[in-house]
Parts: sequence; C-alpha cells; structure tokens
Amino acid sequence: MPNPTTEPILESNPQKFLYVGCKLCKKWKTWAHGAGMTTCYRNHLKTCHAIIYEATIKEKHLKHADKPTSSEAQTLRGPFSLKTFWDLLQRWITADDQSINVVECPEFQELLVYLGDGNIDDDDIPCRTKITKMIQDAYKDVREKIKEGLHFFFEIINEYGIISSIGQITMDNASNNNTLMEAVEDILQTQKIPFNRDGNRIRCFPHIVNLACQAIMDALKITPAAHGLNPANFQYLKSLELDLIGICRSVVNACQASSQCRQELKSTIREGNEKGTWIGELKDGQTHLRVLQLLRDCKTHWSSTYLMIDRMIYLYPAIQKFLLNINQSDLSHHLLTSQQLNILCDIHQVLEIPHAAQELLSAERTLTLSLSLPLYELIIKQWRILQTTIPELAPHIKIGIQKLEDYLQQA
Repeated sequence: MPNPTTEPILESNPQKFLYVGCKLCKKWKTWAHGAGMTTCYRNHLKTCHAIIYEATIKEKHLKHADKPTSSEAQTLRGPFSLKTFWDLLQRWITADDQSINVVECPEFQELLVYLGDGNIDDDDIPCRTKITKMIQDAYKDVREKIKEGLHFFFEIINEYGIISSIGQITMDNASNNNTLMEAVEDILQTQKIPFNRDGNRIRCFPHIVNLACQAIMDALKITPAAHGLNPANFQYLKSLELDLIGICRSVVNACQASSQCRQELKSTIREGNEKGTWIGELKDGQTHLRVLQLLRDCKTHWSSTYLMIDRMIYLYPAIQKFLLNINQSDLSHHLLTSQQLNILCDIHQVLEIPHAAQELLSAERTLTLSLSLPLYELIIKQWRILQTTIPELAPHIKIGIQKLEDYLQQA
C-alpha cells in the first residue's frame, strides 16, 4: 500500500490533474483524466488490486465502503434453502419476461436438478400453477411496500404542511403508475383531501404525442373509400393505399443495403454539387446538398419516422439519380412518382407539427404544465388547419386529434 506521508491516497476527484496513474501496478497504468473517469479507475482497482482497494475504502470510509465486496457477496448467499431457490426462480421469470411454462420444460428441470447438486429433485421444482401464485404473492408484497413508502412520504409532506397543496403529478403511461395513482388517491381521500387518480395526473407528453402520430400512420394504411370523389382525389387516395411510409422505408433500406450503396449515394451527392446538378431542384434556391446518409425509423423512437421522411425528401434528387444509375438498375423499381412524392410531403407536414412541439419542450431543462398543456392545444389547432389545407388527409388527422383529446380529458 502507498505510504500516506509520501504518496497520499486520493480521497476526492483530482480536478487539477491532466493525468492519473496507478502506483500499485508494477508498470504504471495511466489515464487521461476527465469527467466520468472515476468509474474507470475504480474498476481497475477492483479488478487488479481488490484486497488493497477493499481494505483502503473501509479504513478511510470512502464512497462505496458500505457496499458488499466480491468476497462478502459470496458469503451473503448462505446455505441452500428451497425458499430462496423458489424466490430466485420467480424473480428470474418475471425479470427476464420468461414464460410461466418454462418450469415444466423437462430439459430446464434437468438443468435445475443438476445445478442443485443433490439439494433439488423433481418434486422441489414448482409447477406452473404454483409459480404463478408465487409471482402474484410477490407482486402483492411489493405493492404493500410501495404503499408503506407512500405513507412515509405523506408523513413528511404532511409534517411540512404541504399535503393539501398537491396539484398535478406528471408521469409516463406505464401501467404500474396507474396502481401508484390509485394508492395516492386512497391515502389522500382518507384524509379528506380532494384528489382524483386521473384528474390530478398529467401523462408523459412525448409518449402521448407519439401515440397520436402512430394512430395517424396506422390509419394511413386503411384509406377511406374513394367513391364519388373527383379524379384528382381518387388518385390521391389510391396512392395512399400503397403505404407510402412503407415505400419510403423500402427506399431507405435499398440505399443503405451495403457499404457500397452508401458510398455510391455519397459520391452521387458530391458529384452533383460539383456539376451544379441540383440547381433548380432544391428548396429556397439552394444549389448544394449536404453530404448526409439516409435515416431508418423505429416505432418506439419518437419522431424517428418523421426524421426518416424528412431526410429522404431532402436527398430525393440525389436518390433519384442514384436509383436511375445503370449500375443500380435492380433498384429502379423503388423510384417514387411525382404524385407519391407530393403526398409524402403532405404526410411530412402532418408529422412536422408534433415534432416541432416536442423539440420546443425538450429545449427546456425544467418541464412545467404551463408549457405542456398549451402545446397539446397548439398541436390540435395546427392539425385542424391542415385538415382544411389537405382535405384528403382530414380523416387520418382526425384520428390523431381524437387520441390527444382522449388523454387531455383524462387530465
């Protein structure tokens, strides 16, 4: 161990040093010091000098001294018991989202008996009915602990005299939060304090907006009947039936299919910039395209479909040239017609409104109801304007508006 008189042990982050080295290593191990490096140093000490590290943090009462060390964690397991085995089994099933039926799989039972090393036989492995009851009982125990924690929380805020001042509680749409709000409602109502599990809850703004956008995009795949419409509208709705977002996705996948395709698209953009190919084809009189790659979307990533469409529309002059290249003749069927591209631009307008609202809210470090509630109303207002300017998409936009209004009514 270093001599503390000549080689003091660092007990805090050495902010002024550019480099940090480990003197315990025979050949010094060094790092460029910076933010977030403390965990790296700690992992090195725990891996390479565990005994000295554990003795030092205990002696100096440093951070993490109260956590069990690797040697202590082994002893905490204790002797084998069926109760612990059942508890660990049901925890694994729930944490890893396993099927309840896994306990009746013969191969899995053989594995457990083997790992039990004589402590487990076939009769000790619970059937699916028993393990289901164990999971339900564990859920009830956790729920009671949450309630106990809530009672403790309410004792504190009651002590400070602010319990009657609880207004809106903001949380995401996870189902366990429904249970939480039910418990909060029960506790407050026993104290004669007005509170409603739905009325006093504001749900996650980005999540709700994403659900509304997903509802619109799902509706686009189910186009209303085009009977009785003029030919222009009829063709518009027939194009929607092709699933233009899906076509956009296939174009992106085709252009991103290999590193060679990605490099070829980049070369097409650069060549067009050098030769002035894009003059007259870009918005706002622009003459050059930025050298960018196309983006893929993901249903659970908010605004990702909008960003995919946005990037494809921006790069479409280059994409069109790329797909028409004789070397890419097998990809030419991915080309969009001018009408399909225009309709995709209309869909882009619809998705741009909620995206802009989310960007505005994300710019704030501290989110408040004074921002989120007006933004819901702003999205609805702008979507209603689009219903008049793009009447062909009015039924689809209406579905998104209804989704937002449903959640607003719950608040």
